[in-house]
Amino acid sequence: MTGGSSGGPWLLNLGVSATPDTGLTYGKVTTRNAIVGVTSWGYNDKGIKIQGASMFATNDEFPNAKYGIRGGGNIGAFVDFACESGWGLQALGYCR
Repeated sequence: MTGGSSGGPWLLNLGVSATPDTGLTYGKVTTRNAIVGVTSWGYNDKGIKIQGASMFATNDEFPNAKYGIRGGGNIGAFVDFACESGWGLQALGYCR
């Protein structure tokens, strides 16, 4: 990925459900097509092929498992602010 990929989703377990081979599992996280972050940085040097993401998760700054009726962590706090108290997007019909 190069310039312009910022904001692109990082997906977990992309695709449709399948039956794993005998003895194999999906691992600890079985949620399908979950967005777990968005691309937020990368190097401009074409020789360095690394990008990073802002992960949607709880952390020291956003420790709650739930913010209002929204989810937890940094993304839950952001969506709660945008939809409710901050920008009031719920009242405008932009939030579910």
